[in-house]
Amino acid sequence: LGLEQDDEAFVGFIRGDLNHLLIPTDILSGKMQVGYEDPKADIRSYSIRYYQPWLFNHAPIGFAWDIWTEFKNQILTKDKQLGTNEVIRNKRTGTDVILNFPLIKNRLSMSTKALYEDISPYDDSLVDGDDGFFNEYQIRSLSLGFSYSSILKMHNPSSGSYWNIQYEQGGDVLGVDVGGLNFYRVKLEAATFFSVMKDTIFGIHAVGGLF
Repeated sequence: LGLEQDDEAFVGFIRGDLNHLLIPTDILSGKMQVGYEDPKADIRSYSIRYYQPWLFNHAPIGFAWDIWTEFKNQILTKDKQLGTNEVIRNKRTGTDVILNFPLIKNRLSMSTKALYEDISPYDDSLVDGDDGFFNEYQIRSLSLGFSYSSILKMHNPSSGSYWNIQYEQGGDVLGVDVGGLNFYRVKLEAATFFSVMKDTIFGIHAVGGLF
């Protein structure tokens, strides 16, 4: 049980973990978020994850399967000529499968992800029509990523650096139409930490991307 902030509002959540469900070392976790929507309490989101750090305890490949339904606020352009935007609450339901391959032990890894997600308005009156301007859409994509870290303690870094780069392609992937929007995006995140004096650590963190 806990309390957290989401979309500028405090909401409650319930989270639980179940270890060794099918095989030793696997984990099944779930989370449900409850907020107050006028005039009653409402389930804002839920998510379930099944994770194996070693695939069937035989191959050094991390495996994760996620399922979720969540409600988020999204900024949409209502009038392109006037440049007016509006915040729209939408419902996102989806699933993904992630595989993680270690390339250099505790340093470099490669990951792949297949994503399947449907996005629709929380309020049906916002769907395209006489007064609507929200287009329901789908994301079907494949991702490839690389992660590097020379940090010994990620929860309390004192030196070292890390970087993550991810490329995601949706719609037309290598000549195969997987459905949903046609898009690509690249995200790069990097950080470095070093000691400037006793008990004082200086860090630099940067994030960038293309969409």
